[in-house]
Amino acid sequence: MHKITIFLLAIIFSATQALSCDKSDPKCVASMVFEKGVTFRIAEIKEYYCEESKNSYELGVKVSEEAVKSFKSNGVDYYKQEVHDFSKLNYEVINKENGLTVVRITGQAKFEFKNTNFKTEKSVSEGVVLKRNDKTKTYCYLFNDKSK
Repeated sequence: MHKITIFLLAIIFSATQALSCDKSDPKCVASMVFEKGVTFRIAEIKEYYCEESKNSYELGVKVSEEAVKSFKSNGVDYYKQEVHDFSKLNYEVINKENGLTVVRITGQAKFEFKNTNFKTEKSVSEGVVLKRNDKTKTYCYLFNDKSK
């Protein structure tokens, strides 16, 4: 019984770790916000948004909900069949000043739908602007900057 309990706790802990990251690491926060955003899973990352980004978060959730609806066609939910590969993305802190941190995201992102011929690769080059909370030593998401 003891081994089963340890095994179950290990599974639960690893699943929890996969869904979140260390908010004191700006690269991790930027990756969560960017990757969940481009896959329309914005509702999963509320805790990474800054308080002043609340409207942006609510709009993002609405847009993602509408986008997910559009993936349904002829009784097939293509959203559930979406597969992505972000392994070729690079995250680099390029600027830290006045409590703001910019993380540049560059590389290639791949998307496809299982059981279809749809496959695409997208070049990525943009910045994610984060705000640092000096008391908690954590970062939160403010906005994307396509010019970075």
